[in-house]
Amino acid sequence: MEHVFAPDRALAEIARTLKPGGLHVCTVPIVNKENPSVRRARRKADGSVEHLLDPVFHGNPMDPNGSLVTVDWGYDIAAYWDRASGLSTTIWTIEDAARGIQAEYIEVLVSRKLGVPDLSGDVAPARSKPGLLRKLFG
Repeated sequence: MEHVFAPDRALAEIARTLKPGGLHVCTVPIVNKENPSVRRARRKADGSVEHLLDPVFHGNPMDPNGSLVTVDWGYDIAAYWDRASGLSTTIWTIEDAARGIQAEYIEVLVSRKLGVPDLSGDVAPARSKPGLLRKLFG
């Protein structure tokens, strides 16, 4: 998502395609950490790129020039994703040196579409049938 010019539109499409209770799991480098996300580049009306900051590119095996970074995300990414998509997003960070998980940019974003399917296949709000989760998960 750091390379997407319209992350709000991408997130809305992800939310549209998820089933109720469905999850979207991805990684995005959170380079700004506690600081706000910063837009680095955007598209102009004519389709050209407007650089708001000096261009930064990430390696890309399909393009020797790399991929342009459009947003330096901060931890406010979860709230942005929720506003853009209607999903509920949590940032998970697992750091465990014993398992070799100790690095920069190890955050995992998990977004969930609200609601759970009932046993008939119809969609029910998550709180409307308290026994449903027991039926589904025993």
